[in-house]
Amino acid sequence: MDDKGMTFTTDVLLALIIVTIVFGMITDQMEIFSYKMEDFVGRQSLERTVTDAADYLVKSPGEPQHWERGNSPPANTLPGLAVIDRGCPVPNFLLHKKIGGLKYNPQLLKNLVHTDNYYLVIVRANDSTPIIEIGNPPPSNATEVAVANRSCMLVPGEVIFSMVDLMHINPAHPGQNAFLWYSKAGNPPIYVGPGNVTTSSNPNSSFYVNYTDLELYDYYLRIDANTGVRSADYGFTDGDAVVNDTYGDFDDKKRRDAINDELDRIYGQPGWLKFRDLSVGAFIPVDDDIKKVLDKGGGPDMKLWLQVESDPKADFDITLVRVLHGQGYNKIPVKLVLYIWE
Repeated sequence: MDDKGMTFTTDVLLALIIVTIVFGMITDQMEIFSYKMEDFVGRQSLERTVTDAADYLVKSPGEPQHWERGNSPPANTLPGLAVIDRGCPVPNFLLHKKIGGLKYNPQLLKNLVHTDNYYLVIVRANDSTPIIEIGNPPPSNATEVAVANRSCMLVPGEVIFSMVDLMHINPAHPGQNAFLWYSKAGNPPIYVGPGNVTTSSNPNSSFYVNYTDLELYDYYLRIDANTGVRSADYGFTDGDAVVNDTYGDFDDKKRRDAINDELDRIYGQPGWLKFRDLSVGAFIPVDDDIKKVLDKGGGPDMKLWLQVESDPKADFDITLVRVLHGQGYNKIPVKLVLYIWE
């Protein structure tokens, strides 16, 4: 082979070596780029999931809306925490009872984050005191961590008794028994006001308060929805006082007279107490009203009675709320922080 042939062969070999090196470098770079894209997509997926989950927690009441009312919510429950007012969610206002429901059913959070690797904490905004903590913080060896922060207001207090979605007992004839109302929501599954037809053996028809509770807590009636209600009265009695000897025959007049007599005995005539504020979100302090029942020998099992005059199509929600003594019922600024990781 002459010198020209040798030179050509050497040039070709060098070119092939260079091409091979360049191709290898490009392949390496493509693999690195591919890994980075996978990491980026995975990161974006985590961030989207944690963002959507945090938004749902603070903006939605959940599905079903009143999931917190049952002791054992369905396994597919979506645990939103937002307050419901006039049938609509109030974003960034969290209901104390929903937070409590999530605390005792933490597995429901997985329905939002779709992973076992999650950590939720809600703390007071002013001093970082924990209100609820679910799971454990991300481990140090987690490959990717996504976090969402939300500033919210906590509606204070613990709901210990609810009368929800109240409607007129006789909408077909609104002129009859114009003050009789009942709870059609069934939680608690009771009739209220002079139309109450529960029995003392049903614990869901009463609530429990003693003198020690009055020292530890302040009690309020909270109005959560009020459409078309023009006036309302209320009163507390012993859990059995009106039940005995007057419920069995379902006679409206006897029940009404029994309730009126018992309220007159406790509060003086007329026994019914007037709501001074019927606005939505109103808190009515009732410590003194409950104490009078105890002072008259009633309790600690008690009943709440309502007497409401309204349009037959109106609705009225009311709850008995307790807060730690001296805390007040002002809404509490809180921070919600949610982590998920791989």
